[in-house]
Amino acid sequence: MYKTGDYVVYGINGVCRVQDVAPLQTGNERLYYHLTPVHASNNVIYTPIDNKKVPIRLVLSKDEARNFLENISDIEAMEDVAYKKREQQYKDAMRTCDCRKWVCVMKTAYNRRVQRMEEGKKATAADEKYFKAAKSNLINEMEVVFHQDSAEVTKMLASYLDFIS
Repeated sequence: MYKTGDYVVYGINGVCRVQDVAPLQTGNERLYYHLTPVHASNNVIYTPIDNKKVPIRLVLSKDEARNFLENISDIEAMEDVAYKKREQQYKDAMRTCDCRKWVCVMKTAYNRRVQRMEEGKKATAADEKYFKAAKSNLINEMEVVFHQDSAEVTKMLASYLDFIS
């Protein structure tokens, strides 16, 4: 169980801070996490602590993050599949709360953008949407882990992923 003050990654919501662990109503024994997304501090997400439908995990430790960054080049893009399947792959990857999957999404979307530009086409809206979402989640987590702002984190990530700017 996570405790008040912990930073977690919660489903597609990204990094959140646990504000409280308490029942929603007096007299109800079911406990809920009261989560505040780090970049939407006026929002509160309530989820039962025993929720099995939406993944939740602690943000990486500094050591885990450093190891992740050192091995980021080993993460491969997704297999090339039809448009509808690709978008579903993106959605599924984003829901995992796994930063390796986020990088996989980013690499796939980037490679597709380059390929389409070489063909004289624009990047697809889905590729751009999921690239931005994955990049945002990754940056948000690294901001919390390393206590840096997004510009510093973006610069750090660019040293590992040359397509980040």
